[in-house]
Amino acid sequence: MRTVQGISGSIGVIYTTVEVTIGEPTISAKIAWAQLEMVPLLLGRADVFDAFHITFEQREGSILFDEVAKEK
Repeated sequence: MRTVQGISGSIGVIYTTVEVTIGEPTISAKIAWAQLEMVPLLLGRADVFDAFHITFEQREGSILFDEVAKEK
């Protein structure tokens, strides 16, 4: 187990890779699984930001994920 730091201090995490489906595509994404139940689930930047163009629409309360075209 490793630890990560945040504004509230440090917590133990386990790193793993999971298959994540957002809309149509499924990607492999590295995640850190917090070892405290009171820590909410968060979508991190690793892998996800490389696979999608992401638009935050605060007024509408939405987040748009557009798949990045894969290079041939």
